[in-house]
Amino acid sequence: MDDGCLVVSFLWLLLFNVGFCIIASSLVIIEPIAAGSGIPEIKCYLNGVKIPNVGRLRTLVAKAIGVLFSVAGGLFVGKEGPMIHSGAIIGAGVPQFQSIAFKRVNINSYSYFRTDRDKRDFVSGGAAAGVAGKNNDHVCSNDTGIGCRLWNILDLAVFIVMGFIGGIMGALFNHLNKLITKYRMKHVQKKHKVVRVLEAVLISACTALFAFGGSMLLGECKAIPTVIINATNETTQDFVRTYFCEDGYYNDMATLLFNSQEEAIKQLFHQEGKFSIRSLALFVIFFFLLACWTYGSSVPSGLFVPCLLCGAAYGRLVATVLVDVLGYENHSIYSGTFALIGAASFLGGVVRMTISLTVILIESTNEISYGLPLMLVLMVAKWSGDLFNEGLYDIHIHLKGVPLLEWEAPEKTEKLVASDAMNKKVVIFYPATRVSSIVKILKTNAHNAFPVVTVRKQSQGSEEFGDELELYASLE
Repeated sequence: MDDGCLVVSFLWLLLFNVGFCIIASSLVIIEPIAAGSGIPEIKCYLNGVKIPNVGRLRTLVAKAIGVLFSVAGGLFVGKEGPMIHSGAIIGAGVPQFQSIAFKRVNINSYSYFRTDRDKRDFVSGGAAAGVAGKNNDHVCSNDTGIGCRLWNILDLAVFIVMGFIGGIMGALFNHLNKLITKYRMKHVQKKHKVVRVLEAVLISACTALFAFGGSMLLGECKAIPTVIINATNETTQDFVRTYFCEDGYYNDMATLLFNSQEEAIKQLFHQEGKFSIRSLALFVIFFFLLACWTYGSSVPSGLFVPCLLCGAAYGRLVATVLVDVLGYENHSIYSGTFALIGAASFLGGVVRMTISLTVILIESTNEISYGLPLMLVLMVAKWSGDLFNEGLYDIHIHLKGVPLLEWEAPEKTEKLVASDAMNKKVVIFYPATRVSSIVKILKTNAHNAFPVVTVRKQSQGSEEFGDELELYASLE
């Protein structure tokens, strides 16, 4: 293929990706809360914090349609978070038998479902239905015959080290995303709406450039093994991407970039053919950076599958190094198992969950025997990540200024007493206070909670308090 055809092919890819991302970003501009995964907002809502528009019909439309175009636009995002948010909105709205968007829909006979407690129960059920509706494919199972095999006791030491490194990688991902989000909140979100769309366009263009150019310049051609990989007699050739390689060969980088993320994970778990160390290392680095940049931009975006894919490539890289570099050919190194452990370690390092992720991954692998190593790796990843920062969802909750009450008190608060949090010079409001006084008080105080008091007369012989405190007078 000549250079002219390459340019035309890239422009077509860029056109489709950017066009889809513009649609996704435009829907977020219409309803800003539809950006991101929605999991931080749902977590806050279930903890009793009211988030504006989190359960509106317009949010559901923007979220559900926007994530389709985000994924179709080639961005390194997932569908799980938006599906959880969409399911939560359905759970919040349908059982209420009333609608704010359609005011005529209001069946009062079902009003007993409209208490805050019952509504949160329905939101929890809807969120669970959302993630269950997405988690319907086994990414690894014993009927494939390749890759995902059982582990042995000697592998646990390597798994623990992988979990520790995965937790550090997750902490680095969270830290970089926090810095990017702070910059985005200061310099992008406060600008015109078009700037937010342009950022999504820039991310899409960079992602398309990496997928197209990276596959051509960084990928290596490998011989296609003619091995049946599942019960439907499909072979490896049915899923790999040749991408300018000769007949009988596939491009390892293109196989990861031009398949869906779910299919790329299956390739890392099952494929008999090899991925080169260089391709795996470069894929992990670039995918890590682009996914970190994408999450939090003005498009609906999940994080579950991208973290699994990045972690699976990291695990496959470890297995390849053990075999090709350290010479562990005689040891039972199963690349699929290491890819699974790598996926769990990185995902656990980002979101800092243990029990729920263990259950989800066991369900995805359809193999209960992976329970022990998965739980062990997720615990180590959480511990190592917690040495540096919080989980990504908690970080975004704090960045949004949501007053979420955590299960445990922050460090060093056990020794605090009431006087440590009190102020001798209390700033108060009266029921009747001039607007100019209120404005000056708000401008000269960092906090945003003020007691409203009523002035009473002192005992006989005492003078009545004035309408304003001395502090108010000084502000005048």
